[in-house]
Amino acid sequence: MWMESFNRVYGRTNNPYDPSRIVGGSSGGEGAIVGSGASLFGLGSDVGGSIRMPAFFNGVFGPSAARASSPTAASTPSGDGAAGILSTGPIARRAEDLSMLVRILAGPHESDANTKPIPLLDPTQVDLSRVRVLNVPDDGRTYVSPRCGASQKRVAEHLRSLGCQVEERRFVRRRRPSTSGPAARLAGDAVRHAARQRRSGRACRAGQAADAALGAHAAGGHPGRGERITDLAPGHTRAMVEQGRLLRAELDEALAGDTVMLYPPYGMVAPKHDVPLLWPFLWVYTAILNVMQLPVTQVPLGLDPRGLPLGVQVAAGHGHDHLTLAVAHELERAFGGWVRPSI
Repeated sequence: MWMESFNRVYGRTNNPYDPSRIVGGSSGGEGAIVGSGASLFGLGSDVGGSIRMPAFFNGVFGPSAARASSPTAASTPSGDGAAGILSTGPIARRAEDLSMLVRILAGPHESDANTKPIPLLDPTQVDLSRVRVLNVPDDGRTYVSPRCGASQKRVAEHLRSLGCQVEERRFVRRRRPSTSGPAARLAGDAVRHAARQRRSGRACRAGQAADAALGAHAAGGHPGRGERITDLAPGHTRAMVEQGRLLRAELDEALAGDTVMLYPPYGMVAPKHDVPLLWPFLWVYTAILNVMQLPVTQVPLGLDPRGLPLGVQVAAGHGHDHLTLAVAHELERAFGGWVRPSI
């Protein structure tokens, strides 16, 4: 439930491109071992960016595919407290692996007996020149570094060169739509997880540190604290949920048809260890897409001058996972995708 990956058996997990930096979480171990070249692919779970942040920080692909999720039947803990926003997905070094892995994960599963699975369309059959691109450089409130912003701009210009209609767009008209909304929703949906932690006597090491350093501001990073805040401010929570509904309707309209959205994966490249405690809400760039229940793929874009991975999120409308995967294939070809670590 935090962005650092640590356990008392193996200790802290380090980034394969710079051991002084984080690998992300919660699927940080998977991101690190795939990014280092030691595993062909991995499997992660994503309730607020736990696939896409590790994929970004470790220079690999990570689709949080809306159709590839069957969390309540196959996950432990069950994930029922985050129903609708928890996704299971692969982490891989090559874009060509993604479609196969997403198709396998999408089922059908035994738990899908009463539902008819939506087939995944073939990403290789997408005519990218007919795809409309919304380039959203930030949420209007949360920091994005110039280097990350410049890499996303290069992606937009490349897609324009292919014939795509590219439009710069922001979704910031509502009060704090991309910070308070996801924090309230994720904190509320984590109630059962927090209760299990208390009953079992376990505590999240990073969450405890965040509580001590940031108090109530760490609500999104620690479910126990978030539960208490949502209990104390039910009116505020209801307002945030309503704003989320309005934002989802706006996104559904904007992403209709063959449209994709470029969005930052985080406010900066992989930070140093413990630095996320000083920037506790940069994860909103991944979390908002869970809350909106959109298919999205994190795509690596090579390395910055310091040798750290760059990347971009590619999101699409509901049921259009194939568009995000098609763009991932093209961006791998154009920008090089995964780069073997040199350390």
